[in-house]
Amino acid sequence: MHAQSIKMAQSPSRKAVPFADIFGKYGAPLFQDALADFVVAVKNPKLGACALCDCARNVLLPFHTVQVYHNIKFTARNDAQEMEIVDAVYVWPEQRDRCGRIIPMRFDTVLIQGSGQSKFFTLFTLRFGPK
Repeated sequence: MHAQSIKMAQSPSRKAVPFADIFGKYGAPLFQDALADFVVAVKNPKLGACALCDCARNVLLPFHTVQVYHNIKFTARNDAQEMEIVDAVYVWPEQRDRCGRIIPMRFDTVLIQGSGQSKFFTLFTLRFGPK
């Protein structure tokens, strides 16, 4: 297997999910903190963990909604040089079916290593609820 790449839909599954829904429906109470950490790490790739946390506390996000993708596929070229799906990540917020029964949330966890000079590892903790 060769290096993997990420394949995502052109359009998000949800275009503007409020942070309150990310907390409530997606079960991600630390999303804003993780996003602030990510912003600081991208802007300052040489910061250590303690300095990153200190700087992230002062980040004010100028928005209150985010786009959400419910499916991410990882592809790689096989020995025949054809692209094939080698893994996938799925996210479903808690929902109700037609009878009003709760369908529990499902989230997978992904660890992605950044490319280039930054060797920052991003833990997309997409699994905040039961699987």
